[in-house]
Amino acid sequence: MLKRWLKDANTRGHGHNNQAGNKNGKVNSAIALLVQKLEANSRFVEGARVKVDFAPNNRAGVEGFLKEMEWEKTPLGAFVVGQRKMREEKAKLLEESRRQNDAKERDGDAGEDAEGAFEESDGDASVEEEE
Repeated sequence: MLKRWLKDANTRGHGHNNQAGNKNGKVNSAIALLVQKLEANSRFVEGARVKVDFAPNNRAGVEGFLKEMEWEKTPLGAFVVGQRKMREEKAKLLEESRRQNDAKERDGDAGEDAEGAFEESDGDASVEEEE
């Protein structure tokens, strides 16, 4: 379904109505990458199944097979691990940036308050002089 959606999203904009289709390249490329990882995972699973010498109804064999395979080592699992790391790093950067921004605002507000008070006193003095 994702492959079909990508195909539709990429071809819709070429007809009469250029408003149709998904013009967000970032979303399209992320979905295309996910499709590639899903296909790679599918090939990995098929390859692992070929080497199995027990039937799917053999619970002990299935459990042993699943215990031997770490999900992080599969193509899709490795992709998920990488995405989680990237998300954590991005969250750290955003939090650090937010802290720096808050500190600048606090420092900036204190300076503005002092300037504002100075400007107000100047303004009051000029009003008194005019009267």
